[in-house]
Amino acid sequence: MKRSINAKTLIALLVGMAVLLVVVAVSARSVVATPPEYTTLSPLLVNTRNALQLCIQVSPSLQSQTMVITHLIQEQMGILQQTHPDWARVYEESVNVQDGISAPISTTVQNATSSQNATALFQQNCPVSIPTERLDSSDMTAFGRGLVTEPSPFRAVVLVLDDATADIVIGDLDMSHAVYEVMKISEHEFVEVTNAIVVRASAIKTAKFVDQYLSVAISLPPTRPFLMPNQQ
Repeated sequence: MKRSINAKTLIALLVGMAVLLVVVAVSARSVVATPPEYTTLSPLLVNTRNALQLCIQVSPSLQSQTMVITHLIQEQMGILQQTHPDWARVYEESVNVQDGISAPISTTVQNATSSQNATALFQQNCPVSIPTERLDSSDMTAFGRGLVTEPSPFRAVVLVLDDATADIVIGDLDMSHAVYEVMKISEHEFVEVTNAIVVRASAIKTAKFVDQYLSVAISLPPTRPFLMPNQQ
């Protein structure tokens, strides 16, 4: 039997559908992610980051050793977490505000290649240009992304070089700080939101790498003073 819908019923249905569409539109608008912004409230420096993440890249000659190098840096990060006097204050007592919700910063992430917990999430998927000449540590485009409006999730990037490449890039140094990502926060003010370390593979297991470089790259003060090359 054919059913007919009178005018009042049709109007009521149309009004109900319109209200439903408005509710859906408002809901969709409310879940739009907060745009990335620089923040001093979190050691991660960007409001869209909620976990301590590092990216590790190696020079082409070290590609076969990537997992070994990553494991070494994970071990050094573990030493930093256990020994740095400000780790708890900076990370364990801090919260990150993401999309308007406060949450603890995640610094303990299950290592995908081990049953042990790592102190940070390590990845190898950040774009890096291996320098072919002496590195200018203040040059934001030397091997990083430079000025960005949407920073990567990484608080720091570690570029590990073989000795021959390191001799070209950082000279007689074992390691050097560099710039990976910078955000513009006002008309004339820019801030580094992703630090970088360029290091010889042979220097990863040194105290200097942990105390003076890895610490600074993740918002911790160095635990021993910096020395000029001729003082070391």
